[in-house]
Amino acid sequence: MKFLLLLLMCLLAADAGAETFSIPNLSKPNLLIDGELTEPVWQQAAKTGEFRNLQGGPVTERANALFFCDKENLYVGFSCDFADDAAKEKEIAGAGKNVFSTDGIEIFLDPGSTGKYSQIAVNLAGNSHQLRMRGPIQYGVQLRKGKWTAELKIPFRSLELPDTEFHKNWKLNFTRGNPAIKEWTTWAPLQDSFHDPDRFYTVTGIDADLTKLREAQRKADAKVSELVMPRLIFDVQKEIDFIFNLNFQKSLKNFRLAAVIRNEKGEVVTEKEIRPVFFKNAFALPIGTLSDGKYHIAVALYDANDKKVLETEKPFWKVPPKTSTQKDVFTIENQCLYRNGEFFFPIIIPEWPLNLSNNPAILESEVRKGAEWYYRAQDERSRDIKEHGFNTVMTLSGGALFLDQNPKDLEPYIHAWEYPTIAAAKRMGITFEEQMRRLAGHGLHIIVTSPYISREISEKNINLFVRQMLKYRDMENIMAWASADETDGQPEWNRIRKSLYHSLDPDRPVWLNVIAAVTPNRDAADILSTDPYPIPDGVITTVSGNVDRLIAETKGNPHQTQWLWLQNFGDEGNWTRPPNPEELQVMTSLALNHGVKGLAYFTYVHPERRARGKRQNPASWEALKTINAQTTELAPMYCLGKRIFAGRQGKLDVAVIEYGGDLYVSTVNPAREAVPGARIFVPGGNDLTGEVLYENRGIDLKSGTVSDDFKALDVHIYRFPLHR
Repeated sequence: MKFLLLLLMCLLAADAGAETFSIPNLSKPNLLIDGELTEPVWQQAAKTGEFRNLQGGPVTERANALFFCDKENLYVGFSCDFADDAAKEKEIAGAGKNVFSTDGIEIFLDPGSTGKYSQIAVNLAGNSHQLRMRGPIQYGVQLRKGKWTAELKIPFRSLELPDTEFHKNWKLNFTRGNPAIKEWTTWAPLQDSFHDPDRFYTVTGIDADLTKLREAQRKADAKVSELVMPRLIFDVQKEIDFIFNLNFQKSLKNFRLAAVIRNEKGEVVTEKEIRPVFFKNAFALPIGTLSDGKYHIAVALYDANDKKVLETEKPFWKVPPKTSTQKDVFTIENQCLYRNGEFFFPIIIPEWPLNLSNNPAILESEVRKGAEWYYRAQDERSRDIKEHGFNTVMTLSGGALFLDQNPKDLEPYIHAWEYPTIAAAKRMGITFEEQMRRLAGHGLHIIVTSPYISREISEKNINLFVRQMLKYRDMENIMAWASADETDGQPEWNRIRKSLYHSLDPDRPVWLNVIAAVTPNRDAADILSTDPYPIPDGVITTVSGNVDRLIAETKGNPHQTQWLWLQNFGDEGNWTRPPNPEELQVMTSLALNHGVKGLAYFTYVHPERRARGKRQNPASWEALKTINAQTTELAPMYCLGKRIFAGRQGKLDVAVIEYGGDLYVSTVNPAREAVPGARIFVPGGNDLTGEVLYENRGIDLKSGTVSDDFKALDVHIYRFPLHR
């Protein structure tokens, strides 16, 4: 009974984001949006109470919000305390273009609870950032002694509304980011990330006709003409099927349509006339004989006098089909990754392919040492990675793929600090192909990301992306393509990224990482992951919560798998120290207990920097030898076995799994205090005898329970042969 009560309490806590609040609907508030919250109408607003710390613990500088609505707008007022007036003045003076580098507030608003939310950020300096917004808002900021306030008026018509069904209730959250004191606070009970729409509060009382507003947006967006194509990249297809939508006010009698394809020189290579003309026209144009390259398809409308009334065009690319066969083919079946038909569990470390100094003097000395020196150093890093149990490397930076280009032309696509190293590598004769070949020589698979479309999708970027992919898609040891990182608010672009990668390389899966927005992005990748980083101040069970969300949102697709980024760094932002070995083991075991199918550890730190212990704990890096060896041995059990039980038993996280004729009990104590004399219920475990894996300690199995002592942050794994 006690266990059931505890389980119910845990479920209620996990569903805290489902709590419902009623918003006052007030008519004609007559507000001056100036940042002052002195008008009488604010006395009638709903009150959030004080925000809580995003990662638990006390709040140093408090914040709260007021909110109400009328028929057309949402009104929000924020009050934010601070301790040091002089420091705040200095913070305002030094505020740059990055809105989030200065004390600021954010509103997360999901109209109609669709899973697609708008984000509005305003900082103390009066700068703003808006995501999924299509119209203006009004806001004002005021600074007072020990406090600053913000006031916002958000028209409902300014929200970007998706093409989906709307619910009556909305999802809403308010937050404050206070980077000067490294404190992030939230109204809703979030953990580690503001981008967690499943845990936003539910709000009733907003009387807005979202369907009508969306139709108005559609009408405003309606172009006189539009070309709709199923894809942008073609290889073996003999023709392009497309639809030409025409929104024309006049009668179309005696009008005609003409479609042409032009090459990059502007020359017409294909043309076709269509009669009769309809407002929605289905076309097919032959492309089978076109040479490879970039083209534009254009459709023009001509009147009875053969005068061109309008023309609409769109780019597309013709590429050679991929003909190479990979030595290792990776597929996803039953939500697991397979290599050449055999189960494979990826254990991934990000490693920048170019590892040269950012210090100009040191960099010049490295250039003089030459390419062979560089490759020997890379081999040492590869051996270090392999010896610690990793089987896959990810190229986080695309810089090393640009060695055949002028570094000065790369500004939109790489970080400024990469320019000198790329230029130096080019002078040294280092090639990406040779780096990849050497990684493969150490038995490491590669996940590659192209920076061309990882941030912004445009015709120019797609053109560069196509050229890059054609150059590298035939390399044998590439496991997958990484499309983007933490692009939670770009579900449409994420889906386009997946399509572009698959159009050029249908044989490899595409990986997308998001902070928390799994629901709107669940069809945007073959591999979906999140990146909970709870050390030092967060709740370590955030790891298992992220896995639960991943699996729940993707359980209907057998050809999609779920990975997780685990924290292996510190010394920046909110992560003031790296995890210790015990924390690293607990995070790994929690992820496996809850069913993750691949693990990535952020990040690889060079030994000389690791020795200082701030960016990465040297003992934790050494512990990964054991942790990754255990993961490699037990991953088939965790991923392919039958789960008999998974959940909390008291303070312990327990998974009971049947696999290969054995019953495994994987038990994690995520608490920072010991749990002596714990009794673990083992369904189906009556009268079994077994062993403790990786621990030389006896166990007592009676009446289907295990009795054992757990230290703080402890992991025990038991194995019991089932009776035949």
